[in-house]
Amino acid sequence: MNNFISLRLVVLRTVFFAALISVLALLSCNESGGQMEVKGQPSSTAGDSIKQVPPPDFISTCARINERNLDTFINRIHGFWYIKSGWFHPYFIRLRDLPMFTKQENLKFSKVKEEDLPQVDCDLPPPHWTKNGCFAREENTFVKDSSWTQCELSEKDKEEVAALAKTIRWTVINSKEGKYYFSLIDGAWYLTFVDLRRPCEKPTP
Repeated sequence: MNNFISLRLVVLRTVFFAALISVLALLSCNESGGQMEVKGQPSSTAGDSIKQVPPPDFISTCARINERNLDTFINRIHGFWYIKSGWFHPYFIRLRDLPMFTKQENLKFSKVKEEDLPQVDCDLPPPHWTKNGCFAREENTFVKDSSWTQCELSEKDKEEVAALAKTIRWTVINSKEGKYYFSLIDGAWYLTFVDLRRPCEKPTP
């Protein structure tokens, strides 16, 4: 009889603890929001971690560029291409020596405006633009020009220029200085091409 009572107590104890564990598991699930993750389905927070951060506003970014901080707008991998007039074709020079460039050129973007870009008109007095000032537009006029195909670059350099030209998002024209092209690379703005050829100027050897 005593053995039978002991066996019942063991069974009842086992059932009690099993029920207790089940209740605690349910309570734990409810406290965590009751959301069960299904295999093959993203969790509710998965989408938040891959949301793309929009790039900084280009116009306000461009207005802050000057000779002192220009290096922060040069991509360390691509550098930037400096374009000047030649006798038969434009010269393309890849630059990484920023002090050499900034000593020669006076960069002024502080008064940049988002407007239609000025056009070249050789019947107008120098600098031969239809309007004067600093203007920016979200368009890629450089890739349409394809001027790198007319110059003496190696095939490898031409391929690199063509690939980089496709990344251009904004064109900036400063009627006193030249044309500047900006690319969006890895979520940041970089100056990738600088064209300082003067409109309507005669080629020089």
